[in-house]
Amino acid sequence: MIQTCDTTSLKPITQALTAMLSEVSALTHFEKVNLISAHGRVLAVDLQSGINVPPADNSAMDGYALRCEDLADTDTLKLVGTALAGQPFTERVNAGECVRIMTGAVIPNGADSVVMQENTEASAKTVTFKQIPNRGNSVRKAGEDIQIGQIVVAKGTKLTAAHLALIASVGIAEVEVTSKLTVGLIATGDELTAPYYDLAP
Repeated sequence: MIQTCDTTSLKPITQALTAMLSEVSALTHFEKVNLISAHGRVLAVDLQSGINVPPADNSAMDGYALRCEDLADTDTLKLVGTALAGQPFTERVNAGECVRIMTGAVIPNGADSVVMQENTEASAKTVTFKQIPNRGNSVRKAGEDIQIGQIVVAKGTKLTAAHLALIASVGIAEVEVTSKLTVGLIATGDELTAPYYDLAP
């Protein structure tokens, strides 16, 4: 005869989980940690961006920033400077002028469009355009990816490397996470013994 456990008092798994969860409460203790230590931790609060991403209108490619309307009457503009990703062109782009611009560089004041370099012919002082762009061509607008106040990672998220990169991109260096769980493991049964005792039959 095969002996089995008495099943009359056993509960379905859903009822058992409900009963167990009714006896526990969510963690209320939080701590601040730097991003390096936050991998795998659970976010305690919604994280909002304090900046726009990108922070300003910028060029989507290498080319020339200009006023779109200037190409209505001519295909050649005066080259007046250069805008790099880390060194913006600080003067205004006036009528008949253009600025050499690199990917990621801030669109200079006065300019409203970018023509990629492959569609131009440049000399030391002038640039001839082989394409007339639409206004806003190749311009990434400020806040196009993330806007100020936008929630970038929600409370309760288990933080992965991708989350941490996103958080870093909006300038946040520390995050508030739930404290780590303390887990106790209990093993019972008269067949158990400490590892330094001989096993009984």
